[in-house]
Amino acid sequence: ATPTATATPTATPTPTATPTTPTTATISLAAGWNLIALPLQPAQPYTAESLLLEIAAQGGDALEVDRWFAGGWNSHPRGLPFNDFPVETGRGYFIKASRPSVWTLAGAPVTAPLTITFGTGWTLLAIPIPAIATARDLLLAIDAQGGNALEVDRWYAGGWNAHVDGLPFNNFSLEPTRGYFVRTDRASTLVVQ
Repeated sequence: ATPTATATPTATPTPTATPTTPTTATISLAAGWNLIALPLQPAQPYTAESLLLEIAAQGGDALEVDRWFAGGWNSHPRGLPFNDFPVETGRGYFIKASRPSVWTLAGAPVTAPLTITFGTGWTLLAIPIPAIATARDLLLAIDAQGGNALEVDRWYAGGWNAHVDGLPFNNFSLEPTRGYFVRTDRASTLVVQ
């Protein structure tokens, strides 16, 4: 199934960063759309514009960043004064790039707990801590805490790639630099320890 703009999920990640020596992470961006996530808690919070400008300062050409908000897409094109929303750890974002590049960001490792609130429908999230390893593990964790997760989708090779609950295939690994859509049929909260 493909995520549509009809659902109205909410995600409320609450990552905690402990004071440590800053570390770096790299995110490879392909030409076209990239579904990414912040794998670290940045020292200075990003906005959509500051994220795009940092990619450009490192030689990339990211043109737009989009988030899933109130059941639909909300975009910020680089250089325009509107929709300069905060970019948060624990959420996924689409970045449109005109050419391949590598973005290096600095910050502190994200530590547990990470809290994600689901509405009915689709939630675009990220799991930047290694507590949940696979798509199936994510569905089981949501269900164990009172939710009913039906599917996890990732953006893979320019299209959607799904793991559907109850089917024994496509149990892909979760990566801290990628975003994922999760479809649930009731509101719930997931606390990742």
